[in-house]
Amino acid sequence: MRFLKSSKIKKRVSIPNIVGMVRSEALSLLNSLGLSVIENNAGTSNESLGGKIIDQSIAENSVVPVGTQIEYTYGSFSFSPFGFTPFSFTAPPDPEIPPYGFTYFDLVPFSFAPIVLPPYDFTTYNFTGFSFAPTPGEGGKSLGAATLVKSKNPQGLILAYNLKVGDVLYSAAIEGINTSNDQISNYIQNWSTQDTLIDTDIETTVVAMAARITDGAIVINENKYSKAHWILIKNNEGIKFKNVTDVTLADFIFSPMTQDWNPVTQCMPINSTELVISINVEPYDVFFTDNALVHDSYNAALDPNAINSSEEDFSEKLVAMYTEWQNLIKK
Repeated sequence: MRFLKSSKIKKRVSIPNIVGMVRSEALSLLNSLGLSVIENNAGTSNESLGGKIIDQSIAENSVVPVGTQIEYTYGSFSFSPFGFTPFSFTAPPDPEIPPYGFTYFDLVPFSFAPIVLPPYDFTTYNFTGFSFAPTPGEGGKSLGAATLVKSKNPQGLILAYNLKVGDVLYSAAIEGINTSNDQISNYIQNWSTQDTLIDTDIETTVVAMAARITDGAIVINENKYSKAHWILIKNNEGIKFKNVTDVTLADFIFSPMTQDWNPVTQCMPINSTELVISINVEPYDVFFTDNALVHDSYNAALDPNAINSSEEDFSEKLVAMYTEWQNLIKK
């Protein structure tokens, strides 16, 4: 649904209190109010704050125009064990002991890198961008991490299941690669370079969407992807697209938020039946999530549950597939 903007009257909304809400719920609420969202995260040793909003830039009950930009910070839980550095010891000379030249060695402790746990969010249905397989929980709720897409129209970070055919996403122009190639899934498998320029202010449009059930997924830096996804990476061999199943902790991914290469800190296969959402975009067949540039090689337009028009209702098919998926995982 689209609304015409008046040059004289601009709709205003009241800012809700989102502190304490889980990340996906806060984002969905702010999107529904027509607000533009900027996300930040802050490390926390308090497990109860993982994935929850701990600060917002505009105070509760403030009245602002639709389209206003609001920032929030969510907690990213990590566990760091105490540090231990043993002392160095050298024995003093003893006249009763022959000088055999023995020197006590120094202990050097191993280094320990704490594991960062993803900020799992609790939502009612948990349809998550591209592939989200929550684990069933109490009260019809599920456990999982949300995948976000960087949208230009509507503006902000959008949960993939809230996208519509016709929405405009951020894409990229990459020096040395044709991202509008008709056979891009085959093309990118054979493309690589040692260095390139990446223009992140490029538009591409959602032309088809489909909810489907598939086998497994991959979690990369808190986002879940179906195995049909390819992701732009950089490592000591150069820059190229990798299938998400081949990504390792030695790789870096290009973030549209920082405009830089960020390390892969999480790469985890999920070996269970998944409910996934696939999207096709044109004219450029790559688009940004909140922290990576990806290509979805699945042809959503040919799926039996495909949505190919902005006039079609995606929610009905999404709920039907969710019900089918729930029945499968309960068997």
